[in-house]
Amino acid sequence: MRVRGMALVLAAVVPLALIAPAGASTRHRRPPVVNLVINSFRFCKAAPCSITDTAYLRSPLGGSLYDNTSAFITIKAGSIVRWTYKDTGTPGCDEFNFGPVNCPGHEVRLENGTPGGGKQIGFAAARSSKPQTISWYIPLNYAGQTIHYFCNINDHWAFGLTGVLKITK
Repeated sequence: MRVRGMALVLAAVVPLALIAPAGASTRHRRPPVVNLVINSFRFCKAAPCSITDTAYLRSPLGGSLYDNTSAFITIKAGSIVRWTYKDTGTPGCDEFNFGPVNCPGHEVRLENGTPGGGKQIGFAAARSSKPQTISWYIPLNYAGQTIHYFCNINDHWAFGLTGVLKITK
């Protein structure tokens, strides 16, 4: 009885192994992560961010007036982009916390050509005791696209808080 049971298991498993593509893994791979920072009213690869990290000049009506292609970040479709809020230097959002001049934090919002922008990807609070991150999975069907994004909190985009992701296959 035991031999017959093993024979049935082998009969079921062997054909599956034969039709699997060469090199295929049965384990699920985690998507690669691209780490970026939010610092000094900019999005960039590593702090401290500088004025040259402003990826585009945003129109008050929405959309780009000018693209700074040297600040574009290239990322593969199927990856995760993770923005970490690191705004402890001068000038930084953490320093603006008095009266009407208050900076609650930053967001990542997709550009759609309107004054308010499109979908909000996430929000990172200022003056938090824990590291604040915003993560977004780049769908596979975004390959070949260029995604403009910005912070619309208190019009932070006007200070240069804009970014562009160039999505590859």
